Amino acid sequence: MVLTTKDADLIVLYGLCPIKLKFLKKINKKHKILWRFFGYELYGKRKDLMFDSETFERLEEKRGINGLLRKIKRNFINRQESRLRKKIDYILLFSEEEYNFLKKYWNIPSFIKLNLYNDPINWEIENIKKEDFLLIGNSSSPYNNHLEILNQLKQYHGGKIRFKLFFSYGSSGKYPQLVKSKGKEIKNLEFLDKFLSKVEFESIYDAASALVINSYRQHALANIFTGIRRGVKIYLHPKNSIKTWLENEGFLVFSTKDLLNDLNNHSIKLSLNEIRENLEALHKLQLKNNQEGFNNKILEIIEKE
Repeated sequence: MVLTTKDADLIVLYGLCPIKLKFLKKINKKHKILWRFFGYELYGKRKDLMFDSETFERLEEKRGINGLLRKIKRNFINRQESRLRKKIDYILLFSEEEYNFLKKYWNIPSFIKLNLYNDPINWEIENIKKEDFLLIGNSSSPYNNHLEILNQLKQYHGGKIRFKLFFSYGSSGKYPQLVKSKGKEIKNLEFLDKFLSKVEFESIYDAASALVINSYRQHALANIFTGIRRGVKIYLHPKNSIKTWLENEGFLVFSTKDLLNDLNNHSIKLSLNEIRENLEALHKLQLKNNQEGFNNKILEIIEKE
């Protein structure tokens, strides 16, 4: 059975891909509209904020008349999208820190905080055994800023610590080729370029000492929380609003700027007390950002209609 918008109490758009934007254009503004934000909708419009200098230069290599025409077309589309977003009443995000970042650069609607999944936490951490390897990124997407991390790894000469780089999906074209080419210069670096089963994925986190997400934006939250649940030391870029959010919520997270120093000092593992501290912070955050609170907020919006 196909329902029309007139049957809805409110409308939730999961992302703003071109199809959703066409749908948004046709919606009569009779109901509240909520936007579940994923990141691609806005972050790609400010690549100068999202990438390290080397990655940005590589992605912006195309010049000439074709590049100018693409820019004109992109600016036209951006203005259209900006007008359409004014029809939206609320944006759904995980953190106020990300909302405050977005507000600096875009006109966005009011903020509703998403709930965290209330998955059970394994408190039995005494038998955790971590191996001397760290995970890098979550995909071949340039938002991982792999090149900046690889440049650090090139300066590590300890030889004992291994590196595994998730690379099974994401970007195509020249960027992945460039990362793989640079990766050949790194000793003990392995590209994980095949999809893993859930069991394989989780077992890697069980063994890994650290996870490096060098994104300048909200990115790879599932990987980050998987790592926290499994006692992994999390490195995030200081520009990433998620780092600020997690620190404000009491998590121990570390800066990617300190990665090389920690590698040289063989300090890429959390102590049991630090693992427990992160699990306690996660437990508190799950209680704070719970499903019931989110549901009540949505019901409150519906009742105002």
